[in-house]
Amino acid sequence: QMCIRDRVSTQSTWESQLALLFINLCMKILFLLVAVIAVSCLPYQKKTYFSNCDVRWKSLEIKFNESMCKVGDFVTCLAMALTDQRIRIDGEDSNPLFLARWLVQKDAFQTKVFHYEVLNQLGIQYDKVYSYSDEIKQKIEQGDIVLLKYKNSPHWALADGFIGAIYKIRSPFSKDYQIHQKKIEFAVVYKKQKSLEEELEELLYGFEKYEQSAY
Repeated sequence: QMCIRDRVSTQSTWESQLALLFINLCMKILFLLVAVIAVSCLPYQKKTYFSNCDVRWKSLEIKFNESMCKVGDFVTCLAMALTDQRIRIDGEDSNPLFLARWLVQKDAFQTKVFHYEVLNQLGIQYDKVYSYSDEIKQKIEQGDIVLLKYKNSPHWALADGFIGAIYKIRSPFSKDYQIHQKKIEFAVVYKKQKSLEEELEELLYGFEKYEQSAY
């Protein structure tokens, strides 16, 4: 009778563990299905492009009575990045016109050094200035907002990637789509808002870690 009870108890425990494993598997499949559906429903968005000499804002004075067309590269690059992130400014589109006016209101151009931290109010987080190409490339790989300052030039470009020593860029003042790393003096980096895809990936990773700890 003892042996029978032991066999029944062992079978019951094994069945309970099997049932728990099946439930966890079903939960994981359901979570993956929801994540896939959510990501697939997101609309495709082309990368934004603005020119700082666009007729809508080229004459706007922003820095020491100088116009957007002349010194607005940095602001225009920021506007492209913010628009990519679907970040709005006081309910308005974050195009160069509204961004430049907002920055003027925040006194971001009152000194020769731009107040990089002021953009934190819009949802992105100022990181720091990077001078070494390896560090800049690492930030690009991480998906951060990377603004490239040209050497011996007032011009800026928004980094989209790199291949070897070549940065893939969006240039607001020219039709260039790439530039050699030797022509870059430094990069200003911002941490961007997490996308829905990234948040879902983090949730999935957390679920997997929880599942592993359960065993």
